[in-house]
Amino acid sequence: MYKPLFRRIAEENHEIPDAWIYDELPQNVKIQIWREIIKLRDILPNDEFCSLMAFVKRYFCDEIGLKNIGSYYDSDAKSLEEFFCDGLYEVSNMQNSRYALSFIELICRLLKIRSDEITDTVVKNKILSMINVINYRLREAKIGWVFNIEVNLMLKVDNEATYQLTVEPMFRLLSDINFNETQKDFVKAYEAYQCGGYKDLETAVDYCVKSLESAIRNICVRKNYVFNKNATLHPLIQTLLKNKYLHNYHDDYLNSISKLLLEAGVIRNKITGHGKEEEKANDVRNDLNDNLVAFILAQTASCIVFLVKNLNY
Repeated sequence: MYKPLFRRIAEENHEIPDAWIYDELPQNVKIQIWREIIKLRDILPNDEFCSLMAFVKRYFCDEIGLKNIGSYYDSDAKSLEEFFCDGLYEVSNMQNSRYALSFIELICRLLKIRSDEITDTVVKNKILSMINVINYRLREAKIGWVFNIEVNLMLKVDNEATYQLTVEPMFRLLSDINFNETQKDFVKAYEAYQCGGYKDLETAVDYCVKSLESAIRNICVRKNYVFNKNATLHPLIQTLLKNKYLHNYHDDYLNSISKLLLEAGVIRNKITGHGKEEEKANDVRNDLNDNLVAFILAQTASCIVFLVKNLNY
């Protein structure tokens, strides 16, 4: 998108914050996004637009536990505008921001589902463009959330480059080739990582390994390789190596990938160990942190993309 002069000046003077913001959604960003959402009036038939607004309003009344949202009893759209842009007076700014982010996710989810049903290419493109603009506004304001259309969820972004170069392409690739189980496992890993608690980080590592195992099993099935469907990561990787899944000159690279994947598996196994393994687990817990799990997530995504793309070679 074209950036106005005042924003370019702010960027040149380093007035834009460097750190991602997760629990705050400034009102000007809410207004920008609402102005985008309200364009649905010109895209959807009026009765469909009204039904959408009524559904979203009912949803938040049910989920928050309110009799009504907003002060406009005769207009669901205006009530939602008040709720989204101004928030609820009786709750904190942080909670209102979380409601606003939840509102964005629900709107984008409904729009993505509708775009999949629409046959009119022009309307479909307008809806997808709207989602892209919403993501752009979030990114522009350094809001650390993005709506991913492949998994239909808001995902936390810690590093934009890592997300755009590894996680997003992986979701897109897996969606295109129907690696549904792999995608579900990785989404669970990503969501657990977003929670940030120690047990959540354990879960994130666990699902990283499961997503890799799932991807390799899927590859083995599609290639008609003989393998144990209950096999874990190491035997699955050996199946790829034995069957020369990659060209010979890629063997060293695949070995390095297998080492990386096995390291993630070793961490997972030590953490979930029992008996004598519990002492080792305590040592691993001292090292398991957000940075390490973020690295494992990024490398897991990169490995999956590398392996899956070779299905066509």
